[in-house]
Amino acid sequence: MTDLTPFERRLSELLELDAQGGVRPIDRYAVARSLVLDGPSRRLAGRTSWRRSLRPVLVLLLLAAAVVGVTVGSRLLQRVDPVPIELILTPTGEMAHARDGHAATLLPDGRVLVTGGRNGWPDTGVRGMYQNNFSAELYDPATGRFEATGDMVAPRRGQSSTLLDDGRVLIVGGAGGTSDGTPLAELYDPRTERFTPTGQPQTSRSNHAAVTLLDGSVAIIGGSADAASATRVEIFDPTTETFRLGADDALLHRVHPSAVLLPDGRVLVAGGDDVPDADPDRVLSHVAIWDPVTDAVLDLGSGSGAPGRTAGLVALPDGRVLLLAIDGSRWTVQVVDPMAPAFSVIAEFRGDPLVDPVLLGDGRVLLLIGVRAPGCTGVKALAVDPEAGDLAAVGDLPDLGTCTAPWLRPTVTSLPDGSALIAGGMTTGSATTIAATIVGPARPGD
Repeated sequence: MTDLTPFERRLSELLELDAQGGVRPIDRYAVARSLVLDGPSRRLAGRTSWRRSLRPVLVLLLLAAAVVGVTVGSRLLQRVDPVPIELILTPTGEMAHARDGHAATLLPDGRVLVTGGRNGWPDTGVRGMYQNNFSAELYDPATGRFEATGDMVAPRRGQSSTLLDDGRVLIVGGAGGTSDGTPLAELYDPRTERFTPTGQPQTSRSNHAAVTLLDGSVAIIGGSADAASATRVEIFDPTTETFRLGADDALLHRVHPSAVLLPDGRVLVAGGDDVPDADPDRVLSHVAIWDPVTDAVLDLGSGSGAPGRTAGLVALPDGRVLLLAIDGSRWTVQVVDPMAPAFSVIAEFRGDPLVDPVLLGDGRVLLLIGVRAPGCTGVKALAVDPEAGDLAAVGDLPDLGTCTAPWLRPTVTSLPDGSALIAGGMTTGSATTIAATIVGPARPGD
C-alpha cells in the first residue's frame, strides 16, 4: 500500500473505521483505488476529469463520516448500561382531612384532585368521626401543598374518579351517596372548582373500576351492590351525560377489580375480592379481556400460562400489562402480552399488594406492599423494572399500616415529573391519616 496517495490513504482509513464500528468488512483497498484509479493500472487524469471524479469522492467521504458517527455512537450507547435512578420517599404537605377509601385523579394542569373517603377513628363515639365525607382537595406539586376546593354533591367512599377528554372529572358510586340510596354521579370542573350532578347510573355500586375508552366514554366495571357484585357494565357518554348498559358476563362480576385500556381499545380486567355470588375458580383467578364494541369477553385464565389469582394491573408503554399474581403464598410480578396472549414471571416479592401498581417516569413500576408480620406493621415501597426484572426496595412508609381491612387504602397517583403521590390511608393505630409522601428521584442535597 506504499503507492497510495495521501488522499487514498485517508479514504482507506475512513473505511477501516467503518469496519471497526461494526460495518460489514469489504475490500477497502480495492475500493479506495477504484475511486481515483481507472482499472488495474494508473492513468493520469486531466484537470477537468479530476474535478469531475472529485465530486462523487467527496459525497462518499461525507456518507462514510456519517456512517462512522452513527455506528460508533450506537455501539457506545449499547455498551453503556443505564444506571438506575435512586428513588427516595419525601414527605410533602398534609391534607386538610384524614382519608381512606378516597379517590385521586391527575388533572391536565398537573394538580391532583382528591375526593371523599372516610375520616376519623372507629368506635370512638365522637360525633363526626369515621364518616364518609363530601370534601375535596387539590394537591399542587409546584408548591407541595393541598388546597381546598368545592365540596361534592354527596359523601362517598370507594368511588371512582376518572378524567374526561374535556378536562372534567367524572365521580361515580361509592358507599354513602344519597340518604335514599339513589345511585348518583357528578362532574367536577377544574375551571370553576365546582361539582354538579350528572346522569344517573342504573346501579348503586362502590369499589368498582372505571376506564376511559378510546371514544372518550367511561366504562364502569364490577364493584359491590347490596353485598353482591354488580353484574352489568355501565358506560357513561360525556356528550349526553347519560349512562347505558354494557356487557353482562360472570368474568366481569368482581369487587375491587383492576382494569386497564389496551392499545386496540379492548379492556383487560383482573383481580378482585370474594363476594357471596362469585365463583373464585371461575372469576377471581382468571384474567379477562372485554371488547366494548362487541361486548365479547375473552377468558385468558385457561392455558397461555395464565397466573392464579391476581391483584393489581398497570399498562406499560409497549402495550403489555404488568400484573401482580399469587400462587399459594408466593406473590409474583408478571407481564402479559394481550396479543399473544402469553404471561411471563419477571420477579417475586414478599408481602401483600395494597393498591394497583403505578408507572414512574423512568419506566419502572411502583408497588406498595404490606409486610407479613404479627400485629400491625408498616408498608414498604418497591420499584420493579419490567425489562430487566430487577426489584429494588425504595423505603418504608411508617404512616401507613396493614392491620386494618385491605380496602382501607391510600391512593397513589403518577405526577407529570415522573414521580408519584401517596396520600391518606390507615395508620398502624387504625386511624385514617392526613399524611402524604412523594416517591421520586433523589435531588442534590436530599
